[in-house]
Amino acid sequence: MNFKNKSIYNRRMVLKTLGLAVGASLLSKFSLASDSEQINNKLKKVLTIAHITEVHMRPEHNAPNRFRKCIEKIKEHNIDFILNGGDTIYAADYSHIKRKRVLEQLDIWNELRNEIDEYEIFSCLGNHDMWWAAPNKLDKMYGKDYVVNQLKIPNRYYSFGKEGWHFIVLDSNNNAGALDEKQRLWLEKDLEKLNREVMF
Repeated sequence: MNFKNKSIYNRRMVLKTLGLAVGASLLSKFSLASDSEQINNKLKKVLTIAHITEVHMRPEHNAPNRFRKCIEKIKEHNIDFILNGGDTIYAADYSHIKRKRVLEQLDIWNELRNEIDEYEIFSCLGNHDMWWAAPNKLDKMYGKDYVVNQLKIPNRYYSFGKEGWHFIVLDSNNNAGALDEKQRLWLEKDLEKLNREVMF
């Protein structure tokens, strides 16, 4: 393998194996903010973001009211939006979990979500969020698409912009936590669309 081919191979492996990879093959296309002068020349609005994760919503252990108390604390900080890092419900992924249990957990989450609908919530898929024990793959509740719909996100991976900042949400619920090929190609294209003055 010559140096050029080896370099391409290495860059692809980084994207393939790191769920939150930025993309080594694209770094050379962007200017990195490496000193205070460059940062000060391109000031961006500071965003106040509430990052919630591992909510594991369920009816037991007073979980709904504990979440409400958490939200009340969050509201004190005048946030711009909420990032939800996955595992929104307690568990749908175990083989013994039945439809009724999945719906029970999702109903609670959606009720809570409606109580804070003044905030945008950008979620990603957690490994406990998908119901793989559905009777078959044609069942509407099987797998990722159903969870995408329940979480009201555009896709299992997506990006969005806020006040000049670019956010990328990925789906690492694949083999060994790697990005699947379709997602990796999408990520490359998404990064290529950014302007040259981007800070990682």
